[in-house]
Amino acid sequence: MAKLMRCSICKKPVASTATECPHCGAKDEVLSGKSIEIKDWKVIAIVIIITIIVVKFTINNSFTDKENKQIIKQKKQIEQTKEYKQNAKSAIKILGIWSDEYGFVGTKLVLYNYEGKLFLDNVFETYSITTELTSEEVLNGIVLYDINGKHFGEYFLLTSQKNLQFWNKTRNYYTAKKLKLTEDEIQRVKQLLHESQSGLSKKREIKLKKENTIKNHKLKISINYHSLNGKIYFTGKTNLPQDTKIGIRLNDKASDFKIYIKHDGSYKSTGFSELDRPLHGKYKVELMLFRNQFWQTKKILKKLDDYYGYGLDYTDNKASVVKEFIF
Repeated sequence: MAKLMRCSICKKPVASTATECPHCGAKDEVLSGKSIEIKDWKVIAIVIIITIIVVKFTINNSFTDKENKQIIKQKKQIEQTKEYKQNAKSAIKILGIWSDEYGFVGTKLVLYNYEGKLFLDNVFETYSITTELTSEEVLNGIVLYDINGKHFGEYFLLTSQKNLQFWNKTRNYYTAKKLKLTEDEIQRVKQLLHESQSGLSKKREIKLKKENTIKNHKLKISINYHSLNGKIYFTGKTNLPQDTKIGIRLNDKASDFKIYIKHDGSYKSTGFSELDRPLHGKYKVELMLFRNQFWQTKKILKKLDDYYGYGLDYTDNKASVVKEFIF
């Protein structure tokens, strides 16, 4: 039975057995149209197959990427855990663990060595309180006390039997009970100790930063002079901020109150003379810094606050440096 197809010229239906189009009379075009239709189906089939392959490949890759990321994440976590345990074991050496039923009741007392220092921590469920200790060997054991001194004459005694005793000036008033922990419990204790030490490290960093601030903001200033054309010019260097206004006075008489610190910290006064004659003899030279809004801008006053207490001793908002010169 003949099938219908469309003429490739007029697009009207034509029997597949026809040798020419009954509508437009086209001959070869009908056959070429049939050929074209077959080719089109082949192209479509190829495109579909390629699309299926690409989609499948993309899905597989997507799952593979997720799996790989998950595996990498798990490996990283395992490595971090191993590294933490290794560091904890190597950094913290536990010397003893006792139950505290006297001070922080229900906590653990942990004596340990960390980076060559001795510590005793009261370990709670989620944190610990750290005390750095110093030690002293005695006949019946090792005396342990706060690195800042024996408060009220109290100290710990670690006996040769590893008992931890609480002592005052006259007697042993409490002996802590030794504890035996599982490996998991010990690891948890070490983790808390490590976190406590991390907190101490941050405090040390803050303290060091403050010390550096004090060091950097401690007032440094020099006073020198040179002579030119019969006049004395005072010069020097300082760590005061640029544009800070200072003044110089000689023997409470001559003065220059319009000296400004330059960008490199240097300064220079106007020339001094006495009745247009060169200075001669001993002179007291006072360099003055005033900390008020009449002398300094708001910006400079704010910067000078950093120096307050770090080398600038103000009296009535005035700081001064005095030096004697003989000309």
